[in-house]
Amino acid sequence: MEACKETALKRARSALGLSQKDLAARVGIKQESLSNFETMRAKPKPETAEMLVLALENTVTLEQLLFPARFLTDQLSDK
Repeated sequence: MEACKETALKRARSALGLSQKDLAARVGIKQESLSNFETMRAKPKPETAEMLVLALENTVTLEQLLFPARFLTDQLSDK
């Protein structure tokens, strides 16, 4: 087992049982964009971050979405 970092966005989405595709559709963005936000390859625009907060039922904050590196947690992986 290996520890990898997980963003608050991914934790919130997973906790609500949503797939990337489902959440992206709720917010009106591409699944690829959401994947990039979860892996910190890109950051959402503030307007998109606000829509994500609402779609995730306030289980994540704007700060967590706009500054994801501050809120990383270790997640065990089978890699």
